[in-house]
Amino acid sequence: PILRPTVNPGGAEGLRIEVWRSAEFRRAGFIVPEILGQADGWIAMSDLGEMVERKLQKDKDIDNTARNALICRCAVALAETHKAGLSHGRGKLNDFVLTPDNKIGFIDFEEDVDTSGIPLPDRQAREIWLFCCSAARFGKDAAEKGWEAYRAVYQDATVTKSLRRFLKLLA
Repeated sequence: PILRPTVNPGGAEGLRIEVWRSAEFRRAGFIVPEILGQADGWIAMSDLGEMVERKLQKDKDIDNTARNALICRCAVALAETHKAGLSHGRGKLNDFVLTPDNKIGFIDFEEDVDTSGIPLPDRQAREIWLFCCSAARFGKDAAEKGWEAYRAVYQDATVTKSLRRFLKLLA
């Protein structure tokens, strides 16, 4: 199931999913864009800040320690969503935002994970895998530190079992 793609149906249905899933994360206490307005075919959302991946790519003054610390903060935020029984859909570094007050927020909820047929532990395992892959762009130690930070907050045996099954497929 972890290899099953989730989809964004696009159009009005895709926008409805984005709004609904953003609201789900907001209700659970996570930072997401505010929906400022919507109608058929469009939504307007508040700007949370800078995408973490973009910041890491363009900030040439960030050293390894600061880079890994920011990646770990994102890993902790992802672990907290999993602990709350949620699934983002991807969980890559370009789905995290650093707010002006230095908090971690989430964007891009277009993946229709709730109707994908993929069990929650498999969705969460897939997200941590995608997270580590996106962190690895910034060095092997970045992915390892992110994984360690995630595991310090959330250790669910079913998610770990799903991730192990997935990794065996890759071997």
